[in-house]
Amino acid sequence: ESPRNNNWYLLTLGARRGLTMLERQPQISPDRLGVYGHSMGGNLTVYVAGTDARVQVAVPSAGGQGFRTIPWELLPEQRRRTINGNLELFQKTLGFQSYAPHIKAPLLWLDATNDFHGIMDDTYRTGQLIPHEDVRYSFSPHLNHRFAPPFAVTRSLWFDQHLKHDFEFPQTPGSKIVLETETPVLEVRPDTVADIDHVHILYSIGPDPQARFWRTAETMKLGENLWTAKLPLLSTHQPLFAFANVHYRLDQPESVPSARPTSTFAVSSRLHT
Repeated sequence: ESPRNNNWYLLTLGARRGLTMLERQPQISPDRLGVYGHSMGGNLTVYVAGTDARVQVAVPSAGGQGFRTIPWELLPEQRRRTINGNLELFQKTLGFQSYAPHIKAPLLWLDATNDFHGIMDDTYRTGQLIPHEDVRYSFSPHLNHRFAPPFAVTRSLWFDQHLKHDFEFPQTPGSKIVLETETPVLEVRPDTVADIDHVHILYSIGPDPQARFWRTAETMKLGENLWTAKLPLLSTHQPLFAFANVHYRLDQPESVPSARPTSTFAVSSRLHT
């Protein structure tokens, strides 16, 4: 029993050979190589970024998160995926959580809040294992395995920053959940490197990330750079999930595959549970 008998091993080698082919082309800058992929390609992006130092930037979308065989603490009745073979060997050699600590490249997680494959909670959990601060998130709310244009465009903007060096991507918005008040409150302090169009604060009580219904909270701006929203609940015995999407204005509309150009792009805060 060996991870080399798994098809992902061969796919990863194939992708790395693709990088070798590219870096040998005279029109290619070998020190400016990036990887991205969607769904299964998101899985492959993490495998490649975690094993190849030539990767200078990475964007896995709707895939690549770890902890797939580990039950969710707030939903113990849900059966996670099972594997054929040695579970410990799988987690150490094929589980994405074992690759995240080896990722040196700046990484953007592009995903949808209700994705069946790129589970939101596990994506954040995996991202915390990456040993540097140059990690961002962009979660398109209410969708499954696709993204609205302000989120989809972040992929090309992330590459523009790290390969072309002609764009400055904002930091992850600072956020804090306050539970000492009668009604919970989410506070958001975005990076002001670009003009802010609006701040969208969302919250939910659903423990299943695939079926979680996200409510839009009424957001207020307090002071120069503080947005807050109350998160009303009917019971303190329910779980609470909250995060924010900060929408920034673009200097000019940017094209997005299979969609209309967008004049804003969105950066997500961390997920509060």
